[in-house]
Amino acid sequence: MNRKAIAIILAAVLLTLGAMALVGGAVGEWLLILPAIPFAMVTMWLEPGARSGIFWDSAHSPPFLNALGLTVVYFLPGLLLLISSFFRGRARPVAGV
Repeated sequence: MNRKAIAIILAAVLLTLGAMALVGGAVGEWLLILPAIPFAMVTMWLEPGARSGIFWDSAHSPPFLNALGLTVVYFLPGLLLLISSFFRGRARPVAGV
């Protein structure tokens, strides 16, 4: 597989996961909770007792991604991968050939 195909596949996976998180259901709930745990751990380490952060929120439940967190974790990387896959860099000469 070439680099373009891998980037398109990864972008499709990220965008699909983001859409599944928006729709909800059992899988969608886990897609909101699992990526929020590292964000919550870092925020609680910096500010003990924190119940929300820029990318996550938690009332009386496990931390989950809010709208900005969902965008940063799934949609932004997926769109950037998709856009970058259509731009081909300039061919560079190989030294010694």
